[in-house]
Amino acid sequence: MLHRDDAVALIRNLYEARVRGDKAAVAAYWADNAHFEIAGHQSRAGDLSLKAWNAMDAIEPLIDRFTFSDLEALETVVEGGKVMVVWRVTVTTEGKPPVSTRLCDLFTLGDDGKITSLIQFVDTALMRDLVG
Repeated sequence: MLHRDDAVALIRNLYEARVRGDKAAVAAYWADNAHFEIAGHQSRAGDLSLKAWNAMDAIEPLIDRFTFSDLEALETVVEGGKVMVVWRVTVTTEGKPPVSTRLCDLFTLGDDGKITSLIQFVDTALMRDLVG
């Protein structure tokens, strides 16, 4: 199990790569067959998949569609191999003005420091507006 500071640094580094749009760097943080899910009904996501058992299958199209900036961790809780982070982030997508929103991420980390699961809670009404 990772030490608390190492787990927080891992998640911070992951999101720094996400803000840069660096898909290869983002992929390096995930275990094989890691689960990714945006909590919500698929109808809110248009043509984007809200879940995958190979995390990057869902994450790569999200990186292509949505640019993140002004990322700020508002709260972080670490309990064993679980890390919960509430973020404030500005999201931009083609043809829409940038919007500020919050995300809540629940990560599960393996003993090797790889992410085995992420369930992300987002404003699905905003997501629908952005993809619609």
